[in-house]
Amino acid sequence: MVAVRSQAMMLRIILCITLCWTLANAYSSTYIIVSPNAVRPGLPLNVSVTILKAPAPVDVTCTLVKDNVDITSQTGTFQAGKPGTLLIQVPTSSTSGSYSLRVVGSGGLRFRNESQLAYKSKGMSIFVQTDKAIYKPGQTVRLRALAVYPDLKTFNGPMTVEIYDSLKNKIKRWVNLQEPSGVVAADLPLSEQPPLGNWKIKVTVAGQTEEKQFSVDEYVLPKFEVTVNLPSFMLTTDKQLKGSVSAKYTYGKAVEGTGVVKLKLDYYSYRYKGPREIVKHLTLVDGKADFTEDVAVLENMYHYGLSYRKVIVEAQVTETLTGITLNGTAETKFHTTPYKIEIPSSTPKSFKPGLRYTGFAKVSLQDGRPIVGARPKLQIDARVQYPEVIPDGVTTTTPRYYWGVYPRYTYKSEPTQVLEVPDDGFVHFNMDVPKRASEVSFTVKYGTITRYHSVDAFKSPSDSFLQVLLKTPSPQAGSNAEFEVKSTEQVKEVVYQILARGNIVSTKRVTVDAAKPLQVTITPEMAPKSKMVIYYVRSDGEVVADSLNFNVKGAFKNQVSLQFDKTKAEPGQKVSVSLSADPGSFVGLLAVDQSVLLLKSGNDITQEEVLGELDTYDTRKESFYGWGGRPVIGRKKRSIWWYPIPIGGTDAHDMFQNTGVVVLSDTMLYQHKEPMIWRYPYRPPYPRYRPRGPSNGSDGRGRGPAGPAGPAGPRPPMTPSTPKENPKDLAEVEKIRKVFPESWLWNNVTVG
Repeated sequence: MVAVRSQAMMLRIILCITLCWTLANAYSSTYIIVSPNAVRPGLPLNVSVTILKAPAPVDVTCTLVKDNVDITSQTGTFQAGKPGTLLIQVPTSSTSGSYSLRVVGSGGLRFRNESQLAYKSKGMSIFVQTDKAIYKPGQTVRLRALAVYPDLKTFNGPMTVEIYDSLKNKIKRWVNLQEPSGVVAADLPLSEQPPLGNWKIKVTVAGQTEEKQFSVDEYVLPKFEVTVNLPSFMLTTDKQLKGSVSAKYTYGKAVEGTGVVKLKLDYYSYRYKGPREIVKHLTLVDGKADFTEDVAVLENMYHYGLSYRKVIVEAQVTETLTGITLNGTAETKFHTTPYKIEIPSSTPKSFKPGLRYTGFAKVSLQDGRPIVGARPKLQIDARVQYPEVIPDGVTTTTPRYYWGVYPRYTYKSEPTQVLEVPDDGFVHFNMDVPKRASEVSFTVKYGTITRYHSVDAFKSPSDSFLQVLLKTPSPQAGSNAEFEVKSTEQVKEVVYQILARGNIVSTKRVTVDAAKPLQVTITPEMAPKSKMVIYYVRSDGEVVADSLNFNVKGAFKNQVSLQFDKTKAEPGQKVSVSLSADPGSFVGLLAVDQSVLLLKSGNDITQEEVLGELDTYDTRKESFYGWGGRPVIGRKKRSIWWYPIPIGGTDAHDMFQNTGVVVLSDTMLYQHKEPMIWRYPYRPPYPRYRPRGPSNGSDGRGRGPAGPAGPAGPRPPMTPSTPKENPKDLAEVEKIRKVFPESWLWNNVTVG
């Protein structure tokens, strides 16, 4: 019996020794290989290789595998402490399938690893331009088409262009269109009786297709435009709704005529039995007429109050001279207060214990405009949640099974911050978060308005954290950007990768100096948006990482400018157009009558469209933009949210995954799992769940919109309409125009 017990004891000792040895050697921490998580046909796959430690140079072979068959590979030699990149050219003929990246190390270090990759069929962007978006029967459809790679270099191979009518009949087909510039052009004269409706242009390039619609219709160009001017928003305390209707010819002169205005709500009370529209008749003087309506009349239409209800105003203006009638529409919305607070969804959802947390708030009028004049200060209150320690000395956030009401927390309020609201309304607030904090709840107050924002702690088994901050506003291609690197422990060196347009564009290992910012050279390939993932490896093998999104200006290497010699010209006068671009550049010119754009637009290629296409190559796992779309503030052209946006996540694994890369390594890339809790009467274990509430109008605990609506302040004045123009005497007519071309310029030229 004693012998059996001795054997059992010896077995336990051996198992403990074996387990300790296994744990001590579980993470060799010798290499980290980072790759974009997707392959695209015809595009390179840049794979970053970092050898952490090796006695001799290491030969690394990266192989792209499809359906268990090797497609292509690349080999390079790397030394410890010197990151590098292997470029794998994905074949243009690649098709959908199961892809993976296999890495093999030999020489000074032997390893083998493999990770799955996604397949994305899009390898280039196709753009189609027409001279107009709508055509009459008998007119000629003019089009240009080009395809560009993510680096904006044109595809110079053959293209196929097809045109289908509204009945889906193929009307025309051009095969193997090809030009040295990469831009192909074609014309299609329409018959006198073509099928009316939406037609389609289909362009096929190297297996990829792009479609664009245009309309064919019997139309008359609108001679004037009707505009309804309303307040950008209304308050429920307002007594009257005031607006105006204006009508101007496309050349700027005021229209004389009469008008009819119809006011209606977007919803009506089921108890309301009166008319659903309020009709007013107007007479335009100098192209304008004002109207008013009592808010009390609108309130009768909806008995539950006008808060957040919309008023829709439709106007019809009839020109006195010709009897032509055209329409205009506008709407406004009722609110209880003229101001609002927004917590952008780009505000970080997690914090690094022991480091500074930075959040964002936007204070504005209900229509998004900045508040002009005296502004109250913004008040930020923070409450920190700490996990209690249960009797066995282990914090309640440790994964384990137990009964009862655990986990339990204690709470502590931080000092209130009172911040000035700048002219643009954007406020960033900081907080040095204590090391033991597990959650921070922010209460943001502006006058009587309150919003809530809660963030959770970033997870690390060693409680080691890294933070990267962009210090340079609006980085520009061709210059350097400064980044600040902070950590909760002393760090000598870090490695960073920068990803843009779906690929790794920069890899470097740098020394961390708390007194000096990290200098990064910004290149055009990083525009318009980039992501940085930065990390170091602890002695126990844990990878400590952070990541960041930031915008970059300067996506276009070729700077093009266009000028006219006159800002205004009379019919029959000549206007000179001058343009400049890099030598050898192809330039396509288009000028169209403004009246056509009043009917339909969308035929042109814009900078916003090109930049949006570059964004489609991003390998991000989820959107990181401030208001659910592109990072645009207001809606002004080319205005952007320049603040750097941390990439969301709760652990090091999320930092890489949400950046859009895969990691092949023998280090510990920590992935947090929530504690498993048994709660009576449910016996099966389930993860502790704390919902992430919406960033606007909720405290994250399901309490919904927070804070009572305060008394409405004075509403801003209505945006002034265009000043009246004095009518001028008409000049004597010398010529009668019989041909009115709608497309004035459609030229293809090469800059010498």
